[in-house]
Amino acid sequence: MGNTTPAFGGVYESLDQGDTITQLNPKGIQAFGFGGVSSIAAGGPGNEELLYVAANSDLFRRTAAGNGLVSVFSSGNLILAVNQDNEDITQAFFVELFGSVFRTENTGTSWTDIGGNLSSLNPGRLWSVLHLNNSLVANTDMVAVGADNGLFVSSETTGFTSWTKISVVPNVIVTGLTYDATLNEMFINTLGRGTFSYGPVFEADTCLLYTSDAADE
Repeated sequence: MGNTTPAFGGVYESLDQGDTITQLNPKGIQAFGFGGVSSIAAGGPGNEELLYVAANSDLFRRTAAGNGLVSVFSSGNLILAVNQDNEDITQAFFVELFGSVFRTENTGTSWTDIGGNLSSLNPGRLWSVLHLNNSLVANTDMVAVGADNGLFVSSETTGFTSWTKISVVPNVIVTGLTYDATLNEMFINTLGRGTFSYGPVFEADTCLLYTSDAADE
């Protein structure tokens, strides 16, 4: 897979570093979140052609080069952000702007609502989602969601359904999330308050986000 970019009226792909671009079918896809990196998740372990696109009320998927995008989930809500497990190709996550968090364990064939208790924590709108692999201990990964009112995380040990509000960032809109597994460090982009970094995220089977009260800005 080359570079894949959302653009006005569709999704375009380049296989030659941007010298030429090709529009993917179906043409004319519009997305509320286009322009942000989280509206596309491209390439997975064992399949570089796997592609998810969050486009308004639909989540689209492509599984092989040359194929068009096919809707694998339709919502009555805006699907704003999607993220892929970078070690397990079968697993991915997306968030609805005014709704919940969803997970697939079969490469997008079916999706499960893992919102659990999240709405009771008053997150507001959901802007971003990130899966964090804990390479230290199996089956202790995390999912983080950026919202109007800060950062929320859930552990694989609960099936990603029990959520906690994290105090490493203030009550601010979290628009983007990135995890560097080599550094064991998380980067948290906010609206109006800059970017925060936090690390280490994991120590053995413990996510230190639960126990810390501060992050570097």
